[in-house]
Amino acid sequence: MQVTGLNSHALLTPAAHMGADERASHSQTQAAANDASIGPMPKVSPGDTAWVPSTRLPGTQPFALMERPVLDVAERSIFVDDGRGGRVKVSTRIAHSRNLGFLVLRIGDLSTETTLLDPLGKSVLQYLRLLISDSQVRMLHVRTEAEVRAFMSTSGMAFSHVILVGHGTPTSLLAMTTKLSGAEVGSMLDAGDSKVVISLACSTGKTAFARELSKSKSVRELTRLNS
Repeated sequence: MQVTGLNSHALLTPAAHMGADERASHSQTQAAANDASIGPMPKVSPGDTAWVPSTRLPGTQPFALMERPVLDVAERSIFVDDGRGGRVKVSTRIAHSRNLGFLVLRIGDLSTETTLLDPLGKSVLQYLRLLISDSQVRMLHVRTEAEVRAFMSTSGMAFSHVILVGHGTPTSLLAMTTKLSGAEVGSMLDAGDSKVVISLACSTGKTAFARELSKSKSVRELTRLNS
């Protein structure tokens, strides 16, 4: 289990004001930084699809990661259709599985939703829309553990990454007045393959909460705030 830290200021500048051309340009300049940030690629075969950095493709692309058909597989590389009648070689270190989906899980508290949690959630959502197609991104507004469990039981298999936006303590994630331990959060996210979890809730990067969450079978990798 890998646990990494995250600086809170990195996700606070919204990108909603960008036009389509600016978004595409920004996506490509950010693609190199995203090359190895999503995890190793499982084994693929010709005929599968994979997400590859737009910097490896010709021309301007609308997103930092583009889904392309796999034409051939080498020992540590894949060859994908470049969308223009050719093919390009991409290292498997920076290519990603077709099973890639991002869930922004905004866990509300009524009192700070409009002033804090919603703006933060929307900022994260806009950055994800630079990274990848909207079809792979969703934001869910909830206030209770039961809502999360109901959603994950029917739709959780579609997501490889879960970003938690809410309030926390060194030992819990808050759902209204309910304090959820790391083990309980891991349990409510248990659907499909294990996931990369990014917690933007303050204090949840502390050892007590992070250790419990990282031990959950639903969590493949945990990134948390260093605060």
